[in-house]
Amino acid sequence: MTSQGIERRKYKRHDFFTSIEYSLFLERTDAFSIGCIMNTGGPGACMYLYRSITEGQKIDIRRSIFPSLCGTATVQWVKKIKEDLYVAGLRYDQLY
Repeated sequence: MTSQGIERRKYKRHDFFTSIEYSLFLERTDAFSIGCIMNTGGPGACMYLYRSITEGQKIDIRRSIFPSLCGTATVQWVKKIKEDLYVAGLRYDQLY
């Protein structure tokens, strides 16, 4: 993000778009949802998802065509785009 033209991110973002399967911690382990990673950078990622989640919630990214995206992450922020569409910032806790 920029503020008055100054880049404040610690890590450069790499833009791309890929679908993932994820689950929320404390849910049944066989339940999963579909989301889309839109960029990554350092220990984090930004994703679109089709259900509401909350800041601080832990998720498990289980499946992607890019195995380097799979792991556990903590939601850093969430913004509702429109009904049933959200964008969230993630910080990876552990990569598989």
